Amino acid sequence: MEPDKRTDHNIYFAPMEGITGHVYRSAHAHHFSGIDRYYLPFIAAHATHTMKNKEKKDVSPAQNVGLCAIPQVLTKNTDDFLWTVDELTALGYREINLNFGCPSPTVTSKGKGAAFLGEPDELDRFLESIFEELQRRGLTLAVASNKFDDGAKFLVPHFYPQIRWAAVEGQKPGGPLKPA
Repeated sequence: MEPDKRTDHNIYFAPMEGITGHVYRSAHAHHFSGIDRYYLPFIAAHATHTMKNKEKKDVSPAQNVGLCAIPQVLTKNTDDFLWTVDELTALGYREINLNFGCPSPTVTSKGKGAAFLGEPDELDRFLESIFEELQRRGLTLAVASNKFDDGAKFLVPHFYPQIRWAAVEGQKPGGPLKPA
C-alpha cells in the first residue's frame, strides 16, 4: 500500500449518521492522514436548549484534539440556533456549519436540512432574524459552495448583503469558496 499522496485539493470528512462519532474520527485520523476538516455529526438544536450527552461528548474539544473539527447545527428556529452557537463558541469553536444540505428523510420530514431550502419565505425570515444577533456577538454568517460557486457568489450577497465571501487560501479557479 502506497503512502498518502497529498494533492492541491482540500479533503473534508463528512459525517455519516450513527457511524462517524468521535471514536471513529480519532481512529481515522490516527491511521489516515490528509483530512483538512472533520465535519461533526449535526447537533439537532431543540427548544429545551440542551444537548444530548452523546452530542456533548462528540463536540468536546478533548475528543477532537489535533483535528480541525467543525460542528454542525440542524434547526429552523432562531432561538435554538443562537443558543447552540453560544454553547459551541464557549467551547472554543470559531466555525460552525448551519446545515441546509442534509437530504435524510428523518430530517427533511421535519422541514429541516435540505427541506428548509424549499421554504424560501420561512428561510428568509430565519436568516434575517439571525444576522443581527450574530453580528452583535461578533460573528458572521457565511455560505460556502463548491458546486455553484459562480452563481452563489452573485446571488447570495445580492439577497443577503450581510454575508461575506472570500476564496480559500491557494484556491484554484472553480475551487470551493470559503467565507471570510
